[in-house]
Amino acid sequence: MGHSYLFGLGSPFGGDQLGWRSADLLQHHFADRADITVARLSQPTDLFLYPVTPADLTIFMDAMLSEQASGHVRQFTARHIPDRPQAISSHGISLRTTVDLLLGMGFASEQIRIFAFDITNTSTAADLDAAARLMAARICETLGRPADADPLAGG
Repeated sequence: MGHSYLFGLGSPFGGDQLGWRSADLLQHHFADRADITVARLSQPTDLFLYPVTPADLTIFMDAMLSEQASGHVRQFTARHIPDRPQAISSHGISLRTTVDLLLGMGFASEQIRIFAFDITNTSTAADLDAAARLMAARICETLGRPADADPLAGG
């Protein structure tokens, strides 16, 4: 396997901060790993600012607006992103379009993963912090590095 890229999608506003908050946690957690890059992206296509190749694992983290917060991190493959408009992201060009572009460039579906957390319009800052920690922990598990070390375990 090549490099791993963990991209938190979002903005500094409301529930859209979730991907960025998760990226911030993971950036500290993987600071000692040269084979993992963690970054905040304002839109999915910003991933092309990085030397991503088809041999790399590409993970997107984002909030998913829902009528009811589930309390669960949902994981999607490149081929199974929900088809609803705005289901994952509202960053201009959609995450679905970006993933389709990656697939068209020869990226393997199994090398692209999307982690999303259901939020509502009434999600609080505390809700977002808890969701970011949960999402970061799931990604740590996916990469084979338990999240029981700081900064993810602490408050």
